[in-house]
Amino acid sequence: MKYYHGTSEKNWLAIKESGYLLPNTADLRLDRLKNSLHLADGPDIAKKYGSVVLEIEWDGDVIPANQGNSLATFNKIPISNIKRLSEAEIRKWTPYSK
Repeated sequence: MKYYHGTSEKNWLAIKESGYLLPNTADLRLDRLKNSLHLADGPDIAKKYGSVVLEIEWDGDVIPANQGNSLATFNKIPISNIKRLSEAEIRKWTPYSK
């Protein structure tokens, strides 16, 4: 399945350096979903969360999150499953292009 994730340029560089898109584990005392990696079903939604939009091929577990069209996973996603989308790719995306 294809999912999308919005992030910052700084975080994109860290993802490339580590080789993984990681779930948020900053504070394990928080609500479980706050410690997950949020995914969107479209780049238009992901763009609301960061200037860098990543397209992710992921067949692992996802669960509905409590933010509209958001999904969540607790798995780290390898960089080989991730592609940074250009502005042109984001603009031409439609729900039917999945």
